[in-house]
Amino acid sequence: MSDNKLTGGIPTQLDNLSNLQGLGLQRNRLSGTIPTELGGFANLQHLFPYGNTLTGGIPTTLGNLSNVPWFYVSDNQLSGSIPTELGGLSEVQRQYLSRNRLTGGIPTALGNLANLEWPWLDKARVSGTIPAELGQLSRVQVLALSCNALSGALPNALGDVGSGSTGADGETVLYLQGKSRLRFRTAHLPASLAAA
Repeated sequence: MSDNKLTGGIPTQLDNLSNLQGLGLQRNRLSGTIPTELGGFANLQHLFPYGNTLTGGIPTTLGNLSNVPWFYVSDNQLSGSIPTELGGLSEVQRQYLSRNRLTGGIPTALGNLANLEWPWLDKARVSGTIPAELGQLSRVQVLALSCNALSGALPNALGDVGSGSTGADGETVLYLQGKSRLRFRTAHLPASLAAA
């Protein structure tokens, strides 16, 4: 159902679709909130409501989707904080939260996502410091944190990001540009980052 001109909200009455494996609603004109009921679909593997005008918060129930490798809610008007429950997306490889109207910081629980390869948080409007726990994301190929309101020092642990990456070139790209107020301890990159 992607790339159409669908309007209105995402139906909450999806009870009869208990074996639903994918929900592709990207690039439509959908509005309203993301139904909390979506967190009850244990077989769901792809969640794509990106590129709409969805509002409200990211439901905490979505953290129950432990089989989802691709989680895309970017390019909407979602607000509120990033739920710590998203740290329960144990199989997620690509998590796109970019270009929303989120508030608050990056949850430390996201550092638990051992399979995460592409965490995109650019232009999500998050603030606060970068959690050192993100250094646990050994499979990351791209970590996009650009154009937010992040501040403080770069954690030394970021030097471990992508240490186990299986990307085509074996490299990890870290995007930090924009209006963030990050500073480097002792006026240079952490030694672990410089060696990465």
